[in-house]
Amino acid sequence: MSAGANLISQGEQIAHLFILCSGRLALTAEGREGETRFVSILEPGETVGGWMLCTDDDRSYADARALEPADVVQISREAFAEFRRRYPQPSAQILEKLFAHERRMRLLLALHSSQLFGELDELALRELQ
Repeated sequence: MSAGANLISQGEQIAHLFILCSGRLALTAEGREGETRFVSILEPGETVGGWMLCTDDDRSYADARALEPADVVQISREAFAEFRRRYPQPSAQILEKLFAHERRMRLLLALHSSQLFGELDELALRELQ
């Protein structure tokens, strides 16, 4: 995908796990007052959309936009379900890692939108990861 292209939009229904193979993605979300808030930068090997594999929630909680040319592989829910059926142990390990990653991303989103912490700098939030 080209720099500046959107992979997913906040609130969009997603049916794929996206794996970033090269490039970087910026995760942003709409704040309480409609402002765009930075959540995180994803690096190669990180994922978007894993939450929908771990839960029944298939809505994106953030926008994902390419900061530079990026290669992204997508795996459908159905393909992952087949993988789980054929390989239960490795798929359980993958799901565990995806769930932990998605929880961290949702924590970052919550911290960014929380008035409790005020404005935290990007470096401080990056340390949470």
